[in-house]
Amino acid sequence: MAAIPTIVSMFASALAVQYVGPTITAIFGALEPLTAVLIGIFVFGEAFTVNLAIGFVLIVAAVSILACRK
Repeated sequence: MAAIPTIVSMFASALAVQYVGPTITAIFGALEPLTAVLIGIFVFGEAFTVNLAIGFVLIVAAVSILACRK
């Protein structure tokens, strides 16, 4: 079941590297946990806890710092 999403993800990553470069692709790849959290909250009804909020802020801060350094 996971083979098709994995193939699509790998194909999309390869295209992203080709079009925007490996650095930007890696930076945006770091946002993947945020996508998982948002899907969990809005699709599956997970609770938005303090720990999730702290993790969310830390990931956004790290990605922002990396993006601004370039």
